[in-house]
Amino acid sequence: MTAIERDDEGAVTEQSQASVDQIAVGDCMDSTDDSVVYDVPVVPCSEEHDEEIFGEFELSGDSFPDATALEDESNEKCVAMFNEFVGMDYFDSELDFYTLTPTEDGWNEFNDRTVNCVIVDPAGKITGSLKGAAR
Repeated sequence: MTAIERDDEGAVTEQSQASVDQIAVGDCMDSTDDSVVYDVPVVPCSEEHDEEIFGEFELSGDSFPDATALEDESNEKCVAMFNEFVGMDYFDSELDFYTLTPTEDGWNEFNDRTVNCVIVDPAGKITGSLKGAAR
């Protein structure tokens, strides 16, 4: 795995495969069909892409949460960040999101607690950021 090429502001400058622990809010990516991902295809946001990381947070607790608790906490926190990022309520928006959550193995072996909130446009590819899109 190579390091992500970033400019002085931290934006991705060239397409590459990045480990999920290297990605950050503001990174743009192309989608993957894998249900469990260890690395993702990042691309500069100025190029056509499928999705963008708009938020992240750390799960709390000492033990890996059950599926319902993980989904509930992820959705609640990502919806709040979505509203701020897009500039309108998620439930009124034409945009959608999903979450990248830690696996139980990642939680136990690598202390992975990070949830990434990933915005997508169901209408297709995106060029630029969806920050402030208000749609």
